[in-house]
Order: sequence, then C-alpha cells, then structure tokens
Amino acid sequence: MPRFSYVAKNGTGATIKGVESAVTRDTLADQLANRGLYLVRASSSSMSGIHIEFLTRRDLVVFTSQLLPIVATGVPLLTGLEDLEESVDKQKLKNVVRGLRAGLERGSSLSDSMARYPSVFTDVYVNTVRAGEESGKLEDALVELRDFLEWQLDLREQVRNILAYPIMVIGALIALNVVIVTFAIPRFQAVYAGLQNNQDFQLPLPTRFVLAYSSIFTNYLPALVLVVLGSTILFLLWVGTPGGRVRWDRLKLRLPVFGELLRKVSFSRFAHHFGTMHASGVSVTQCLDVVKGAVGNEYIARVVEYVNRRVRSGQPLALAMRETGEFPNVVVQMVGTAERTGRMEEALSGVIRFFDREVDTTVRRVTTYMGPILLVFLAGVLVLMGTAFYLPLFRLINTIQ
Repeated sequence: MPRFSYVAKNGTGATIKGVESAVTRDTLADQLANRGLYLVRASSSSMSGIHIEFLTRRDLVVFTSQLLPIVATGVPLLTGLEDLEESVDKQKLKNVVRGLRAGLERGSSLSDSMARYPSVFTDVYVNTVRAGEESGKLEDALVELRDFLEWQLDLREQVRNILAYPIMVIGALIALNVVIVTFAIPRFQAVYAGLQNNQDFQLPLPTRFVLAYSSIFTNYLPALVLVVLGSTILFLLWVGTPGGRVRWDRLKLRLPVFGELLRKVSFSRFAHHFGTMHASGVSVTQCLDVVKGAVGNEYIARVVEYVNRRVRSGQPLALAMRETGEFPNVVVQMVGTAERTGRMEEALSGVIRFFDREVDTTVRRVTTYMGPILLVFLAGVLVLMGTAFYLPLFRLINTIQ
C-alpha cells in the first residue's frame, strides 16, 4: 500500500505532520478527516512499505507486551494505542500503530486492522487476536501470543548457537583451502615435479592427490565456477517447484544429526502454534489450516494438511495424526485421551512441554557431538596436507641414505 508524507491542520489550526498508508490521496484525506484533521498537502513516499521488513520479532514481543496492560486495565483501545504510539522508539513501529488506530477509527476490529500488515502480524497472530475478540478473552489471547513469541525468540537463539560453530569451522576450512591452493602448493610444486621426473622416485598417494586437487582449481577455476553457479541455479529452480520443495524438505529430515533436530523443531512449532490458537478459541480445523504454513517445513506442512482433511471428514484428530506415521506415539496418545475426556487444553500444554523438552535435549546432544566431529574433520584435513607436503621429502632423504 502506498505511503504518504502529509501536512494537515486540526480543529484549532495547528499544523500536524506525519506519514501514513493509504490507497489514494483521497483515501488519506478521509482517514485524516475521521480523526478531525484537514489535509493540506501530501506526497507519495518512494520508500513505501519498507518499514515493515525491518521490524523484528523482538519488536513484536515488545509491542504485544505493551498492548497487554492496555487491554488488561480496560483502557479504550484508541486511547491506549495513542499512548503506545508516543512511547515506542522505532518510527516504523509508530507507523504500524498509527495504522491500527486509523483502522479502529473507521470501525474495523483490532484483528482486521492487524491483517492489513501481513509482514508484521502473521496469520497465527491475527487469528488468535480475532478469536480473543470474539470470545471476550482478548487479554488471555495476548498472554498466549506474548509467551509464544518469546518461545520463538528462544528457539531462534538456540538454532543460531548450534550453527555458529559449524559456520566458523567451514569458514576456517575455506580460508585454509585458499592458502594451500594459492600459496603453499605452488611453492612445493616445482620440487615435486623434479622428483616425479626421477624414474626411481614415485610421489606418495596423498601428494599426488593434493597436486591433482590444486591443478583442477588452478587450471579449471572458471569452469568450476560455472558448474557451481549452474548447479545452484538448477537446485533453486527445483526447490522452487512444489514437488521439489516437498522432496528437499523431506530429505532434510533424514540428514544425520541435523535431521532429528529439524523434525523436532517443526513439530515444536506445530504444537506451539496450534496450542496458542486453540487456547484462544480457534476451531481445530482452522488451527490446522493456519499452522500448516508456519511449521517451516513443506513436507510436515503436507502432513498437517492431510490431518486437516481427515478431521474435516469427521475423523478424530488423534486417529488422523496416527495415520500419518510422523507424530510420536506419546503425542497421539495424549491427544486421543484429551478428545475422550474433553480436556484438550491440558493435553496441548503437555504436548508443548514434550516437544520443548525434546528440542532442548536434541540441541544439547547435537552441540555435544558437533564439536568433536568438526575438530576431527579439521584435524584430518591438516594431517592430509602435512603428510602430502613432507612425506616426499622424508622418502627422498631415505632414498639418498
């Protein structure tokens, strides 16, 4: 939606300046008129919408935490949002809050106003707020959302901590590769070539391997770059297709070490999204319909979609989950018991705790094993290079003696 920088006058004649989203200049004038302002002039901003992209999850946590006491204390939303707009630090977030106020002034609900900012408020967020409004439990819905968003931040931090060490090791290996191919091997290559011309002397296998490796990079670098770029483009095009994305995401779940973690993270997202929305009064089928797009894995999303189709056809949720063969048996049993006893809220809380424990346990396991594995791999590369460089010299010394 276009954004306009505007200058307006209020009822006392004071000048008001600001930035606001509107379909056209006339729509902007109507929006301002609803707030008792008279539009003097407006200019379209070329940076329309960019502010949304720079809002982080932490900003959304702060916004939700500040909105919660407004709802809890019974302050009118328009008044509360006006105070909130003045208190937030980021101009981008101020613009979003201003848009929410404009929506409320036009008679829209808070959830409908939030739906106008899909890059800020996800479907889960909007549907949870809508369910809270319809059931009269908006405060409870915001509490669920705040806890859910804080969990997302914690999960992201855990994943970053896991990936930090492998990225450092891979960076070190790339740097080592550049040094070896660019500086080390060329300095030894002339000596090795002279030795190789001697019929009574044969280079060791590690040395020949390293020389061939260096020769490929030195003589065929443009071709290698083209092959890598071409393969990357083909892979991205394949992953961009629906079938390719499903196959790739399913393959990731079968990776050693990381596959188990990715699977548990996806199901943990499923449990948190589903539990947050269901606790706010959203129906099971609507929860499943929204959650399938939030699990972060297209294959798991197809599994959730299958469960949703079976539930819509009248099948119990637990039975549909069991048919997929993807949900842990303990989770299926908890949901089945909840359906029979009518205590779904407690069951979903248990499912969330189960997956949280599983993710934490897997993160610790992966972190424990990752360090030694990468160190052994790095040490192996260093030993190979050292052997390739110096073994011919040792063999030559023995030959001379």
